[in-house]
Amino acid sequence: MTSINWNELAAQMGVAAEQVLKSDWAIISSSFAEEVQGYLMDVQNIQEMIADGTFTADEGKQIMSIEADSMKSVLLASQGLAKLAIEQAVDAALAVAASVINSALNFKLL
Repeated sequence: MTSINWNELAAQMGVAAEQVLKSDWAIISSSFAEEVQGYLMDVQNIQEMIADGTFTADEGKQIMSIEADSMKSVLLASQGLAKLAIEQAVDAALAVAASVINSALNFKLL
């Protein structure tokens, strides 16, 4: 498995979301950073649980799908931005994460 620089990945996810939100980024940037950190910690935990047999890869995928939805919900509830803008920003960030993480794991977790 390839090593992941989690801080760099969090920064890349922020850039992807900022590109979607443009001028609204300032409204959500700190909340987004907190949510991304939590999400990436969850990824690390799920990755370890799959490796030790606690979860299957399919179970891990389901859990991470729930975590992604949770991130969107928290940001929607706490910020005054349109639902579509939040969803697009989170989806852009998650696409960056999926590319890096799935490549490192050699299977599709996200």
